[in-house]
Amino acid sequence: MKKTMVFIITVLLLVTGIPVIGAPEKAELAWNTLELNLDTGLENMEYNGVAYVGYKGSDVYYSKDSRTWEKVFSVKGENNSTITFTDVYRVGDGSVFQVQDTTGTCHKSTDGVKWEKSVKEEPVKNPVLIEYKEGIIYSVKDGSIKTYAVTGASPVQRVKVISKKVVLFSSDSQNSSRSVIYYADLGEASKKVRVNGKILSLDVEPQLVNDRMLVPFRAIVEALEGEVSWEDATQTVTAKKDGKVIVLQIDNVMAKVDGVEVKLDVPTKLIGNRTLIPVRFISENLGAKVVWDYLENVAVVDSQEQPTKPTEGGQAPAGGPVIPGPAGGDNGAAAREQQKNQIISKYTAEATALRSESQNRLGALVSQGMSEYLVTPPDQLGALKAKYKALADQLEVEIDARFADIIQRMRAELEAGNFTTEAVQQAQVQYEQAKQEYRNAHK
Repeated sequence: MKKTMVFIITVLLLVTGIPVIGAPEKAELAWNTLELNLDTGLENMEYNGVAYVGYKGSDVYYSKDSRTWEKVFSVKGENNSTITFTDVYRVGDGSVFQVQDTTGTCHKSTDGVKWEKSVKEEPVKNPVLIEYKEGIIYSVKDGSIKTYAVTGASPVQRVKVISKKVVLFSSDSQNSSRSVIYYADLGEASKKVRVNGKILSLDVEPQLVNDRMLVPFRAIVEALEGEVSWEDATQTVTAKKDGKVIVLQIDNVMAKVDGVEVKLDVPTKLIGNRTLIPVRFISENLGAKVVWDYLENVAVVDSQEQPTKPTEGGQAPAGGPVIPGPAGGDNGAAAREQQKNQIISKYTAEATALRSESQNRLGALVSQGMSEYLVTPPDQLGALKAKYKALADQLEVEIDARFADIIQRMRAELEAGNFTTEAVQQAQVQYEQAKQEYRNAHK
């Protein structure tokens, strides 16, 4: 039965291209709350390795650090009718953002700031697929499923994987009284430094000392177009830029900026034959701004002006035209495709939850049977075997019927919208084959 259940759920997930191998692995997530600077929460967001784009209603927002956001783009329909955004994703090589609204119209941006109308493109696939159902997050990667219980957060509206973080958008995150998102690590995220939009290539990983990030001295100074020097006799490093001179000494909390002594929060360190210095101290003294990207574990160092120019009233940045609606042409087809995918996603999540339930119940049945086996006299083992065979058969019939009901309801909803596809028909055929395969094996 276990093999058959795995096969059945795999068949159902064919329509979304999610391969599933083995039973779900239970895991725990440590949730963090990220307060945003907005007076209204975000409904969705995306990250392209340099910046974030999110939306709420008819407005698109931009951020470099996942916490500080600016509105950069709004959309309105004809006669100021309301149009709202429904999705944001990455296209092309993964560096380009695309958003889609309720009319099916798409808009594209290479930097998250300047937007233009575009045709819908295929979203970049995330190696980690995620679904949420009734308090459980289902994570699928390389064919393996992990399940996470969600506790301590408000009712979930959307769940999404951004890099190595799973991000929850809850009713809190869309409540004007509290603009937050919840996030948790899916894997160990290394600490990085991004200078003017580019991740630094470092031979020594940044270190956290007393909640202060230390980074390799030469790498950060040269990235900010400064000059560096080292004096071995005194164990001191010197940075120069635009006439400013900064001197630091290994294991010394005192530094000099243009000859004036300044006390550091933590001293300069020598780690792996590299001099590590506080990133905020050196960056700000070389004229750059520093913020911490909580979702990416990245120190964002920016010596350039912010490119954002918030726009109102449906205007694109830099005086672009008002974007009209509703859309015509192929955008209607795009909207229907999205509707179809939403139907399939809904039933996929339901089937994934059922698969997890069936595996848990089967495991409990086996455990209970083994416990009784250990205390059952040999002459009663035949009866015990018959008892648990009947219980297993009963469970198989129940789960089989519930999987069939899910597929039937999915087909009915797709057919009601004229969405019947060869993929769904193929799923039905393979499902029937799976049932027959189990019956033959059971004999």
